[in-house]
Amino acid sequence: MHRSGIELINLYWEEVWNNGNLELIREICASPIVRHDANEVTSLTHDQQIARVAAQRTRLPFFTHEVLVADEHHVCSVWNMTIREGGERELCGIEVFRVEEGRLSHCWNSGYIPGLWGRDGAEREAREPAILPSLSSIDTDWIQDILTSVDKSTPRVGVLQSVDRIGNGTLSETARVVLHYNADPENYPTTLFCKFNRSTPEIDAANKRVGFYEREINTYSFLRDHPDISAPKVYFAATNPDTGATNIVLEDLSTRTTPGDQVRALRSRKRTRWYGRCHTSTPSSSERSRVTGCSIASPVRQCFMIRTG
Repeated sequence: MHRSGIELINLYWEEVWNNGNLELIREICASPIVRHDANEVTSLTHDQQIARVAAQRTRLPFFTHEVLVADEHHVCSVWNMTIREGGERELCGIEVFRVEEGRLSHCWNSGYIPGLWGRDGAEREAREPAILPSLSSIDTDWIQDILTSVDKSTPRVGVLQSVDRIGNGTLSETARVVLHYNADPENYPTTLFCKFNRSTPEIDAANKRVGFYEREINTYSFLRDHPDISAPKVYFAATNPDTGATNIVLEDLSTRTTPGDQVRALRSRKRTRWYGRCHTSTPSSSERSRVTGCSIASPVRQCFMIRTG
């Protein structure tokens, strides 16, 4: 009599993966077994299956079922996995197996997701966002860390639809991130503006002398502490003083504002005049109340655009 799907999957996780009984693969899996991944199908003989598991067991993974269901022809495991050797790591995933003649013959794999499956009533852990080296490093986990650090009730970020580069300045590069949640996004941002530093030997040396990235972050800290000044919401602003790596994540205003014409503004003397003087102390309260934007924010040097009419 053939083993059921539930019996097979329990042997596969517990005996093969958790306990390292790799030869059991010859008894409970077909040869070949067909693995279905995104855009790819792979057939593995018994020897190839054993070699695959042996290579991945070097850090002693331990699997448990979060959900386990089966019918006559298929068995599905929603699993959690923790690493027991060489540093802590947690992964989760979903695998569906087809059962034919008492063996696992096909496997559909969702891919491995960092972390463990959430459980009802469990509070999401807020992690301090890392400082990334470039816009290409942006992913769902980083965006999740940023939004959760601001509001723990933020739903899970399911997909980053796009990271569209929208500017390439001398010192920085910028992008507009479009995201989707696994819940109603009504009260949460669906787009974000990200600004990262550029890194070259010349820029890094200049930043160490002048500290312009740190000053920009101080500017947003100043604006955040003065709600009477209209400015985009700051979700994250940090710099690494050793490397100069700087990440700024702001509210995306592109859907309700239009870019200003800087040249036209400078020509309009009736509206604006620029104060480029260096301050030796923190600006007075009367000066702060008239600030409409600043390019440098430090007690030593601050350049203000002050409204005059």
